[in-house]
Amino acid sequence: EVYGAQPPIELLRQWMDHGGWYDRKENTFRRLVDLSFVCAMGPPGGGRNPITPRYMRHFNIVAFTPFDEPSMQLIFKTILDWFLVKEGFESEYQRLSAPIIGATMGAYQRSLANLLPTPSKSHYTFNLRDFARVVQGMCLCSKDDFEQPKELMLLWTHEVLRVFYDRLIDSDDQTWFLEQIKELCTAHFDVEFSSLFTSCGMTVKGVGGEIDDDDVRTLMYNTFADPKAKKKTYRRTGEWCGGIPALQKATEGYLEDYNAVSPKPMKLVLFLFAIEHVCRIARVLQMPRGNVLLAGVGGSGRQSVTRLASHICDMEVFQIEVSKSYSMVDWREDLKKVLREAGTKAKATVFLFADTQIKQEAYLEDINGLLNAGEVPNLFPADEKAAIVDEVRGRAEEEGRLGDGSPTTLFAYFVDQCQQYLHICLAMSPIGEAFRTRLRMFPALVNCCSIDWFRAWPPDALDAVASTFLEEVEMEKHNRQSTVEMCKIFHEGVRSLQFKFLEQEKRSVYVTPTSYLELIQTFQTLLARKRKEVGGLRQRYDSGLVALQTAADAVVVMQEELTALKPKLIESKKETEEMQVVIDKEVKEGIEPKKAGGQKEEKEVNEVAMKAKGMKEECEADLAE
Repeated sequence: EVYGAQPPIELLRQWMDHGGWYDRKENTFRRLVDLSFVCAMGPPGGGRNPITPRYMRHFNIVAFTPFDEPSMQLIFKTILDWFLVKEGFESEYQRLSAPIIGATMGAYQRSLANLLPTPSKSHYTFNLRDFARVVQGMCLCSKDDFEQPKELMLLWTHEVLRVFYDRLIDSDDQTWFLEQIKELCTAHFDVEFSSLFTSCGMTVKGVGGEIDDDDVRTLMYNTFADPKAKKKTYRRTGEWCGGIPALQKATEGYLEDYNAVSPKPMKLVLFLFAIEHVCRIARVLQMPRGNVLLAGVGGSGRQSVTRLASHICDMEVFQIEVSKSYSMVDWREDLKKVLREAGTKAKATVFLFADTQIKQEAYLEDINGLLNAGEVPNLFPADEKAAIVDEVRGRAEEEGRLGDGSPTTLFAYFVDQCQQYLHICLAMSPIGEAFRTRLRMFPALVNCCSIDWFRAWPPDALDAVASTFLEEVEMEKHNRQSTVEMCKIFHEGVRSLQFKFLEQEKRSVYVTPTSYLELIQTFQTLLARKRKEVGGLRQRYDSGLVALQTAADAVVVMQEELTALKPKLIESKKETEEMQVVIDKEVKEGIEPKKAGGQKEEKEVNEVAMKAKGMKEECEADLAE
């Protein structure tokens, strides 16, 4: 706990010293008799804390020293020999058992000695489970898929790469490990690493004929390269199925099937980088009790490729739905649900759990227990345990594992079924202190999981993603290709600058695949906006040109009409002038004399009126007197 004490240890020591504990309800001391403790613990370090000497003094301590090299080789050689004989491999293949185990031992010991954990490489811890995973991976193959013994060596190369190489985070460690593989091939198989590739029909594109990271990326084993095959076996993707293009096509077909049945379809670009991770995850899911830790930054596709790989392996994916009200009780109920699905129904299930869903660190404590023992202590109350025992009794009897039929035996069978049918896939981000702390506090996250480190997207992945997303954008082919190249240059340029920034400013800036997708999305948004603006201006310009053209056409029509009317206008003008002459003549001869007579009469009338007015005035004056 916070101050370094170990309360559970102190409670156990209380029994050692006093023989019991206090009942806090009745305030009485309850003494436990005929009780013995058998405890198991690893040496301190790697997330394990030392216990107090006051507690250790009560135990007889038996120390298990690590197995020596001959013992380990004998153990794993026996397993591999048994598999090769069981599958009916010829003697020339069986003779490779000892060299394969020796080379695996060399890779394991060299990794243990040289790939040491650091704060940025806290998952660089290796144990015998890693050795076992190499042998376990080789036991997935089938005799019918081999044409020559060298192909068994190539399978060993693939399995060693999957177990040790996939967790390496930088190019220096990867180059070092490839050099070790080359030395081990020469020392144990007496074969040059590059000639091993070429003799099995693979192409070596490295400088000087040397195998590099791009070459080993094309070394992929899977069971789904040929969807139409009656018997799906774990074999190398090669000419028999059409190579990597056929594998990509098959994977796209599985993705279409997934999207057709899933309520949440995925829009994935299945470039080579994504297919590699699908193959790696599918390989782990096909192994008994296979669990995987997917370490990568956000947006790298960890959860999407896990869902696709689970669909390819005919497994159901279970994932919790975290909300604001999600509590520890809900978490435990979800665990019960997924364990019942796997343990009582024998349904192959993938429990996908991301670090963004961790509301309490206690979630990881339960995951740690599932990885280590297949169960969470005290998860099921007595009544639910009894129901589980009744559910599995029939199947246990069919498999001949009923034993004494006691609830303890049947519940142990349920736990074993959970380990067999439940695969845990953890998607975690290595950014920040939380990742290192969790690996230190819960060692099973590394010890009990195959680790797949999602590195930065390579250039071919960037090219494929940009090309796919820009296919929907209407543009000329050469412009589209130039845009793809520019997106790659921007992303890779900023990614290189982040290391310079870290070196100079001692601050970390992360350029993730999400940033690349946002770059493409931003380009599409800006392009659509600008096209809309330019389209609006062009439409206005076109409308103005149409209006001007319409006016010009109307002017031409009017000119033509005026031209057609010009002779009529001339004739009308002539008629008008002639008519004017006639009118002037009539006015002069008829109207003017009459006008003069009228004026004379008007003058006479005015004189009469003046006289009348005078007479009127005189009469009025007389009347007034």
